[in-house]
Amino acid sequence: MEIFPDHRRFLAFAWDFGDGVLKYFQFAVLPFGLSSAPYLFTKLLKPVVTSWRCKGIPMVIFLDDGLGCGVNRIQAKISSLTVNADLLKFGFVVN
Repeated sequence: MEIFPDHRRFLAFAWDFGDGVLKYFQFAVLPFGLSSAPYLFTKLLKPVVTSWRCKGIPMVIFLDDGLGCGVNRIQAKISSLTVNADLLKFGFVVN
């Protein structure tokens, strides 16, 4: 998941390679090697999923995967378009 460019400074660290000069690194995507990343991602999406469920869209997520459905093909397509539009509105990059 790509990190919004203005927020990348919050996911940065400095490293001294032994020459006394600090080198700075920033994550451009969510570092899933970070042990709390899956927890944070799930917590971040909780209000989003709640808003879909309040709109009548049945939805479950597991980390960066989701499953939604509809009573028929047309309703499922409408739900899919709504979810994609909301993700873009909230700043997510849909893959």
